[in-house]
Amino acid sequence: MIKKHGRDTIVRKKLSVVTFNIRQPWDYPEDGVNSFIHRAGMILDKINREKPDVLCFQEVKPEEKDFFEKYLVDYNVYAHGRNADLNGEGLAIAFRKDTVEMLSADCFWLSPSPYIPGSRFEIQSDCPRICLSAMVRKKGDAHPFRIYNVHLDHESEAARREQLECLLKHIMEDRTKLCLPFLLMGDFNSYPNSESIQYCDTFQLIPLQELTKNIHFTFHGFGKRNPLVKLDYIYSDLETAKLPHNAKIWDDCRNGIYLSDHFPICLTLEF
Repeated sequence: MIKKHGRDTIVRKKLSVVTFNIRQPWDYPEDGVNSFIHRAGMILDKINREKPDVLCFQEVKPEEKDFFEKYLVDYNVYAHGRNADLNGEGLAIAFRKDTVEMLSADCFWLSPSPYIPGSRFEIQSDCPRICLSAMVRKKGDAHPFRIYNVHLDHESEAARREQLECLLKHIMEDRTKLCLPFLLMGDFNSYPNSESIQYCDTFQLIPLQELTKNIHFTFHGFGKRNPLVKLDYIYSDLETAKLPHNAKIWDDCRNGIYLSDHFPICLTLEF
């Protein structure tokens, strides 16, 4: 977008990011025509049409990791399993090769021991939970920022609260080393009125702002969930939140087949 102020012309750059719970496993009879194996081509078509700069995927198993690495040819894919052997289900971040460069990356567990693989809080489910983070910058721009991709516990609200405390502590530590703008996104497994979301909304040490308040629902269970609920969010630091931005869901459906059981959220920032 170009804005004119007198004789000066300001050309705004755009950054588009997506949070996307892809719903594993690869071929799940319970999902019928909505098993990943049937949605895979539709997902690729959508990404190739929209061409977002960064995609944060949740529920990525080795089969989906291999699929994205092979067929997302315009992207570099950084993926990590959450188990003690660094395999199993995990997260992935895909960076568009021609628009974004990744400067550094990290994976840590949402637990009392963030760098012990497979570690977890006692009160959470049996599933370890991780966060993938990356320092990136838009090509042609001198200013880097951080991306945090997360998928919180699916059973315990108390565990989600503990995991968020661990995550926000980590973000604070990153900012003491190099204070950069950031985007925090993923499947929080939390309703907007939950303790976890209220914790994010009122956190004072590094105030956050949700950039997806206009999104009222994301989880639809392949069109079967009634009522629809919101589980997926994108947050930022306050300065980033001041930038022009727009969030929308990808609600594509073709012959009863959806992109996932969650609507992905695409956020576009102008800077």
